Amino acid sequence: MNPIRNLARWAKRGSGPLVVRGVPVAPGMAVGVALFHDEGDVDIPVLSITPDQVKAEQSRLAAAIRDAKKHLAQVEASIGEEVGRRDARIFSVQALLLDDPAFRKDIRTRIQEQLVNTEVAVSDAVAAWTARLAGVAAEGGRDPAADLRDVGQQLLRLLAGKPRGAAKALAEAEGQRVILVTRELLPSDTANLDRDRLAAIVTASGGGASHAAILARGLGIPAVTDVDVTSLPARGGSWIVDGSRGEVILEPSAEDIERATRQSEEFRALRAEMLASSKGLARTADDVAIELMINVENFAGLPDELIDGLRGVGL
Repeated sequence: MNPIRNLARWAKRGSGPLVVRGVPVAPGMAVGVALFHDEGDVDIPVLSITPDQVKAEQSRLAAAIRDAKKHLAQVEASIGEEVGRRDARIFSVQALLLDDPAFRKDIRTRIQEQLVNTEVAVSDAVAAWTARLAGVAAEGGRDPAADLRDVGQQLLRLLAGKPRGAAKALAEAEGQRVILVTRELLPSDTANLDRDRLAAIVTASGGGASHAAILARGLGIPAVTDVDVTSLPARGGSWIVDGSRGEVILEPSAEDIERATRQSEEFRALRAEMLASSKGLARTADDVAIELMINVENFAGLPDELIDGLRGVGL
């Protein structure tokens, strides 16, 4: 990140709090204590293996892929119920990556020919495939390799016996609700976070079109990205995150915290009311139900979030 540009994002509101500006990716206001989390939380053992150990390492790979796919199916079902099938399809895409014959063959070949343990083979394969995608343009600035990195992290965590990632760090945090501060938050981490304890998310990377940002919006978690998280002071006290304006407010006054807390509660109440009112049949002012249906010929191009609200098919 350009340090000169970053300095311009730090500003004092008069003699008041310090404001760090980033890019808004999920609306809402939140108050919480900062929890810094490094996503590079899996130590990768680098081991040489013998030819007679290849089969055992490939069995470890198969088991990790199987467990990852099972977990992804559970997350997809949970997110589908909570925010809709369209956003939940993120995890179907990741399951397809795990099933990709070329990707799996690449890892197995590295184990067999380079005689390295499964963790090294997975890490190297993900790095190689990520490099291939480095020049690929994606819609809205989304990083096309994010899902690949997510899949790689899931496999490494399973192989290391540490499958929970950021969710574990959040669960171990004490005190009030927290603002998770990290370089990058991957979709599987976003989906697994305890929303009762998580106030907001601040990341260094991941634009508004990233899968993690899409999930944050669907789950009602305020989020700001493009923040140089390494320069944020790791000190106590409450912070405020304004996901609508893209601001992280440090050293807020008691009045700032009170105002932000009130706005946060109002936002959450409004979101809950809108979610509740969006379910079921639409009705006119005189209580006549209106059924929305679809013509079969238009089905293919209809977004999933609209399909969820339809009541039938008109032939």
